Amino acid sequence: MTAQNKYFQPINTSLMGWATLFFMAFTLLLLFSAKGDVVLWFTHHQTSSLNVFFKYITHVGDGFVLIPLALVMLYRSWIHFLTLLIAVIFQTLFVQLGKQLLFPSTVRPRLFFEEQGIALNFIEGIEVHGFHSFPSGHTAVAFTMAAILIMFTKNASMQWFWFILAILVGMSRVYIHQHFAMDVFAGSIIGILSAYIAFSIIKSKTHKIQLHKGLKDYLRISPF
Repeated sequence: MTAQNKYFQPINTSLMGWATLFFMAFTLLLLFSAKGDVVLWFTHHQTSSLNVFFKYITHVGDGFVLIPLALVMLYRSWIHFLTLLIAVIFQTLFVQLGKQLLFPSTVRPRLFFEEQGIALNFIEGIEVHGFHSFPSGHTAVAFTMAAILIMFTKNASMQWFWFILAILVGMSRVYIHQHFAMDVFAGSIIGILSAYIAFSIIKSKTHKIQLHKGLKDYLRISPF
């Protein structure tokens, strides 16, 4: 087994197939629907249970979630940690490029529908923003984490879990009316692309023995 194969795991073929179909379907949805259609569909199908679920699942895409994940990666090896770090750097650059430079005045659903005189059902306890809609940063974070974790996970069921979790975070951003579907689609692509860039950079470095060490080696603590 090469050093690269030791760390980066093959992605389950079933997951690859369904993920491809998912993004194809998502693309068709965007092509054949108006900008706010998905937001309106969610606002008309809200339930108290879904409100609670999506209110909390959306926090998986918060930036601070990366901190404990980074510590886990650093504990395992520098290869794990640096792959995550590089992915997060690119993801942050892409998201901020879109939000701050390319599309700074893009309004979010709240302002978009206010201008049309359409009332949305906002979930209590969530601060709904007005600008910097494109792309969705939470979705980008979720898909970056999912892609990285899938790369490092052997178990096919866990690979599915990370992918579905990222999808749910993306859905939550539309459900709670923070973003449009297009914002979420862009965020998911940014997350996956950032992880792939990180993988492309690190895969040629896996032969370096010093990168195989992690905090577990320096602290001399047996892993779990």
